[in-house]
Amino acid sequence: MRILIGYDGSACADAAVDDLKRSGLPDGSEARAVCVAHIWTEPPGGYAGGDYEELYPLHPDYLRRLPAEAMEEAKALAETAAGKISRRFPTWKTEGLAVADSPQGSLVGTADQWPADLIVVGSHGRSALGRLVMGSVSQNVVTHARCSVRVGRASRGVQGGDSVAPPDPPVAPVRLVIGVDGSPDAARAVGAVAARVWPRESKALVVSVLDGYLSTLVASPLAVSGGWSEFPRGHGPPTARMAAERAADRLREVGLAAEAVVREGDPKRVLLDEATNFGADCIVVGAKGHGRLERLLLGSVSAAIAARAHCSVEVVR
Repeated sequence: MRILIGYDGSACADAAVDDLKRSGLPDGSEARAVCVAHIWTEPPGGYAGGDYEELYPLHPDYLRRLPAEAMEEAKALAETAAGKISRRFPTWKTEGLAVADSPQGSLVGTADQWPADLIVVGSHGRSALGRLVMGSVSQNVVTHARCSVRVGRASRGVQGGDSVAPPDPPVAPVRLVIGVDGSPDAARAVGAVAARVWPRESKALVVSVLDGYLSTLVASPLAVSGGWSEFPRGHGPPTARMAAERAADRLREVGLAAEAVVREGDPKRVLLDEATNFGADCIVVGAKGHGRLERLLLGSVSAAIAARAHCSVEVVR
């Protein structure tokens, strides 16, 4: 696989790198650590002249040095990141890359050009401002990338989102929650999980969520035929149950202890609740659902889960 890792030196970026030990990725992969040089083309806020220059006099020579210094800093950080990744994954071919652009533009553009199979980003940046900016970066990458995206978070037991997981944590069994809805992207999500190598005794919970509002909105045959109430809790209509069971069967074939469940409610809330109750290390979902309307609504589901989950989230394309 080709794995593009966005790195900014923050604790969350380190946690995302550490989390890759628990992602089942294959030996012999290629990894690029991308660090973005923050270069201003004008004073912050777009001010020019007037009070800004009186309060913050910036000499033209200093302004000319900023791009070069920013690129040097980004190059050094990229080499540091590449070294960390190489130590954790000695069988990978790893390199660092510094680019000057917006963070989300750099990651999505570089992933397209390479091309990458997977983009990895942390959930937040270094500071309070970094939380806002890098949080929006991860959301933009999830939304606009053409390949799969993993928003990495610290392993279970590391609280608060800013703590760094141990440098070389033992590869314990992994607990996965996989959302399925019968769509091609959901099938790809199951296929991505099945193609990886997981530690022994790893477990998967396959969740099919019945969204009554969405089903009514698109005039689903299931909704027209009498709704969901006739099915016992956890045992939904045959199509939902069948999708979940087929996915679980495929995962059992590759050695995962897989269970299939059907739940009713808002997919965003249900999948997050199931992940919390299951003690999940990662939620895996497809990027989009069924038809045009579902693509819009279920695309927002994957982005919302990536933003709100307390564990890592992988959005598969």
